[in-house]
Amino acid sequence: MAPQFFAGSKENSSAEKVLKVDVGSGNGEIAYSSDEEVEDVELRGPKSFAVSDSGDFFILDTIGHQIEVYDQNGKSEQTIDLPEDEEFFDIEIDENDNIFVLSDLGHVLQFKDGELENDFQVAVNQNRFEISGLFFNKNNEIVVRLLDDTELSLNKGKSLLKEEPTFEVKSIDDNTVELITADQKIEVSYDYAPVETSLLKSTEEGEQLIVEKEALIGEGLYVETRVGRYQDGEQIGTALAIPTKDTYYTSIPFKFLYVTKDGKAYQMITKKNSVEIYELPFTEEKKTNIDKQLLNKIQPEDKRNIAFFDEEKAEIRSSQSKAQANDWYTALQRAEKMTYLSWDYNPKKMKTPSTKNTTPPDHLAKGTETVEEQGIPYNWGGYDGVDTSNSSGDNFKDSISKGDKAGNVNTNLDYRSSGTAGIDCSGFISSAYELGDKYGTSNLTKKFKKTSWRNFQAGDIGLRKGHVWMLESVKKGSDNPKGFYTYEATTDGTGDKAKSYYRSWDDAQSYSPYSIIE
Repeated sequence: MAPQFFAGSKENSSAEKVLKVDVGSGNGEIAYSSDEEVEDVELRGPKSFAVSDSGDFFILDTIGHQIEVYDQNGKSEQTIDLPEDEEFFDIEIDENDNIFVLSDLGHVLQFKDGELENDFQVAVNQNRFEISGLFFNKNNEIVVRLLDDTELSLNKGKSLLKEEPTFEVKSIDDNTVELITADQKIEVSYDYAPVETSLLKSTEEGEQLIVEKEALIGEGLYVETRVGRYQDGEQIGTALAIPTKDTYYTSIPFKFLYVTKDGKAYQMITKKNSVEIYELPFTEEKKTNIDKQLLNKIQPEDKRNIAFFDEEKAEIRSSQSKAQANDWYTALQRAEKMTYLSWDYNPKKMKTPSTKNTTPPDHLAKGTETVEEQGIPYNWGGYDGVDTSNSSGDNFKDSISKGDKAGNVNTNLDYRSSGTAGIDCSGFISSAYELGDKYGTSNLTKKFKKTSWRNFQAGDIGLRKGHVWMLESVKKGSDNPKGFYTYEATTDGTGDKAKSYYRSWDDAQSYSPYSIIE
């Protein structure tokens, strides 16, 4: 139960801006996927950043397929190009200034002095996003951490070892979790629902830096993020992150917090015309941005004890809805079919040309031989599902067999470019729910009604201007509700297509929950 008092000071107004980088497309700048909000286009920017012990900044320019390096004064020092047919979403550096970048397919590249030094491939599920990112393990080695908190080591030329996690998280009660490392146990207390507790880094002085996320879950969703500093199991400081709900112009970066070995905490914010990094001060006093007004807005007093994603409620809804045609359960099945649809891609016949109005999806741009593909490709304005279409045929496969090209990620036109087949985000939802026509993100509200996050269930949708996704399930770590597994058609991640994907709690709060009107 949430407390009726508010300890600590409100707001973190003393964060210091330490870097500002212009948005653009050249070296030394950071690219966004678009310079304006467009119907059914998810506005995206950099996914991750790192800070060296010497104070240099490394930003992973996801859209530009580059690593941008800046010195302490914000001067561009280096640009490193990355492969364009795969999306790298996390970056880390070691004490020897080796740079590591990680793709959602488990591909890791290591750079030294701007040159490719090593190439690793860790064994992960290629069909479902399951990676938390790059971290240092208990032996101070860089590893790939999975969403369930297990870790995969990088061993070039050897078998890839699956290691025990550097930490384990256990729930003690509704508001307290225990984080266990090799040499200590740390109790982390929350006022509201704990939604993620993870070890970020151990400092040279033996301190543990822990990301602590708690959420108000109700009519809306608000996630508060802090970095807790602990020594010998006792909390000695807290850095409160700048609120993310209404701050970001693009989607919230996958890793927007970073801590260094000397115990400094940083946060990256993507604004309309710039990417900014702030240093977050640590204080002994626990700060919060949650006040009574925000609490009452998201959790009205008469609804504060209703459980989120209650399994019993989900089972009741499931048994009721399976009997109904065109409901959320059927939509889940149809979304899964579009996500895992197998089809043969012949680039000589099906490759989308690069023109003013058409651009092939990244994963289909470079191949020269016929290959088996999985998932309907992303097509701006597209509505081509397993049995729906707004192109040449009756469905996606029929359309490409009749000569349409496979996908188009170009958004220059206000409508689907003729001669292309595939599906975009709102077309995916429209097809899954058999709405009879393609609805855009601006008018899906005619078919769906606003619901609350506490009632958000599998088959419901997260909707905002520019993008929409369907909830498949809630993803848990060792004992953390980490985020949401989704079905969606997106250009985010490797493969511009319908896919099983992942949305963090931070990212989800920038959407609104909707349920089908029955």
